[in-house]
Amino acid sequence: MGLFYISAWDKSAHRDTPIWEHSLSAKDIDEAYRIGKAQFQTERPELDLRQFRFEATWGSVEK
Repeated sequence: MGLFYISAWDKSAHRDTPIWEHSLSAKDIDEAYRIGKAQFQTERPELDLRQFRFEATWGSVEK
């Protein structure tokens, strides 16, 4: 498991900041994308996923 940061960027707007960010634990980056997109859709049901670009970055975890 790793800590991932997911952000959503509006494809039509040229902005320096994402419109949404979330951190989550996942086993790999593919799972992080799936979870992140589902969370975005849950929190922002009025928005169409196709209008956004999602980015995932990995954060370190100390034991």
